[in-house]
Amino acid sequence: MLERRYSDNTVESYIRDVRMFLISLGKDVDDISKGDIEDYILEILPTLDSSSINRKIASIKSFFKYLCN
Repeated sequence: MLERRYSDNTVESYIRDVRMFLISLGKDVDDISKGDIEDYILEILPTLDSSSINRKIASIKSFFKYLCN
């Protein structure tokens, strides 16, 4: 994330989002499926506004992109 020059607040938010996601699933990263991600998003939809949901999706997406590099 440092290459993209995110603000400190953005980096902290992304880290918090990914931690919450991983804790919620309780699975090893290697065992997480697309369906798990979709279920997680559906679970949090009623509790957050659209900007928070979009940030969480971006956080998770960035995390998995990072893992694939």
